[in-house]
Amino acid sequence: ADGSRSLHGEVLGRASALRFIGGGTYRHTGDVRAGGDVGRQNATGYEELSGNLNVERSFGQRFLSAAVNVMEQREVPRTDRVASGTHLRYNYDPQRMQLATIRFEDQTAHGWADAIQLTAFYNRQDEDREEIFAATPGTERRFSDSDLLTGGNAEAAVFLGAHRLVYGADYTTERIHSRRTDVNLATDIGTAKRGIYTDGATYQTAAIYLQDRFDLSRWLTPTLGLRYSGFRSTGAEETSVGTLNLDGTESALTASAALVVHARDWLNLMANVTSGFRAPNLDDISAFEVRGEGTEVPNPAAKSEHIDNYEIGTKIQTARLSGSAFYFTSSLSDLLVRTAGSFRGLDYFDANGNGQRDANERSVLQKRNVGSARVIGGEAALRYLLLPSLRIAGNATYTRGDDIGENIPLGKIPPVFGGASARWLSSHATQRWAEVAYAFAGSQRRLSVEDVRDTRIGPLGTDGWATVALRGGTMATGHLSISAALENLLNEKYKYHGSGVYRPGRQLVLHAEYTF
Repeated sequence: ADGSRSLHGEVLGRASALRFIGGGTYRHTGDVRAGGDVGRQNATGYEELSGNLNVERSFGQRFLSAAVNVMEQREVPRTDRVASGTHLRYNYDPQRMQLATIRFEDQTAHGWADAIQLTAFYNRQDEDREEIFAATPGTERRFSDSDLLTGGNAEAAVFLGAHRLVYGADYTTERIHSRRTDVNLATDIGTAKRGIYTDGATYQTAAIYLQDRFDLSRWLTPTLGLRYSGFRSTGAEETSVGTLNLDGTESALTASAALVVHARDWLNLMANVTSGFRAPNLDDISAFEVRGEGTEVPNPAAKSEHIDNYEIGTKIQTARLSGSAFYFTSSLSDLLVRTAGSFRGLDYFDANGNGQRDANERSVLQKRNVGSARVIGGEAALRYLLLPSLRIAGNATYTRGDDIGENIPLGKIPPVFGGASARWLSSHATQRWAEVAYAFAGSQRRLSVEDVRDTRIGPLGTDGWATVALRGGTMATGHLSISAALENLLNEKYKYHGSGVYRPGRQLVLHAEYTF
């Protein structure tokens, strides 16, 4: 239903103590034809290239490994902005990611550690974007943002009787570059503007942590952990947005405690308590962006968000039955909420500086620590071997979020969702298999103010849906496997909550894999 084509190639090998795997993927996705009466959705297709290489060398009980992953996507549309009519064009072109990791592991015993792991990593992300507002069709805004992050982790494990201690330290540093050019499409003349973020801003994180897992008895296994984290942001600018100073630090000590009760050989009961916090990132404190519902301005004074999580549950595992069920609740405070704000004393962004609100001038939005919320939910999953060749499975998840301060629903909370399947697998050498799968989601009418303003959700929320799929495959030869799937058999019109694109309608998916 999206007319997509993809090709993946992979090579793996081993020579003495050296092993490697490398591969690449090309994918072309056309505009998606959704189910029901939606039809083909314009501005939903894109192209992607990706590749990876992993190499590992062993030296007895020591291992050295390196991994590289790269990806580039072209002409990736922001479909909801075009469909809502606010934009004539909204494309990410290109989006790139480069990720490299080097890791050393030592599993020989030392006086202070029984295992050591050292990791260094590099992550670069680049994103260019082109926008044409429907209100200003003669101007194209071109953004160019990049983020370079490097860092490392050192971790050691010590076994002391019934105790398994893990301790370590993390460090990362990153720098962003953000630029914008407004191009007059009639003259092709560009004018430099302030980017979305503060150009040249930096962000550092550092942490130390300790965790102890031990057996109180054959029935009880507690796990206790502590982590001290620090965050630092730097950056300053003098632009049309005003004087911004991003220099700031945030730190906190967080803790976790878990208990596993081994009630039976096949039954575990669990309880977990965890505290956490999220320091404001550079997007929170320096973003200046025209959004569909308003103009967001920076807030360098933003502080950390905090959360306390509580969870109880059980896991079972027998020869034929396995599953889990959990209930959780989270209390959040000092939430950064995008809410109505002011800029230079006005509740709208005065783009032309005339002191009057013109038709195209949007309300000012700003992220502030004004939120407190509670999230509760549960999830369960079961798998049962009905026959030696037939397995049935099912799962369901429910979440409810409430903004306590405003006494309204919390935004972007998904509805109840889940699925069920029955899978047959032949014991024959051809490994024939067949599956019928059912997936569903309920409707979501509990909406926040921001959900209502969001064109991907809107005041009516998201409708519930259910889909059925038939899948099967076999080994055609000793080297060739083929499979086919008839997805969305009933041609259901549906989309995920918060998505601006309806999912593909009824479609046939073919797959072939050859190994040698």
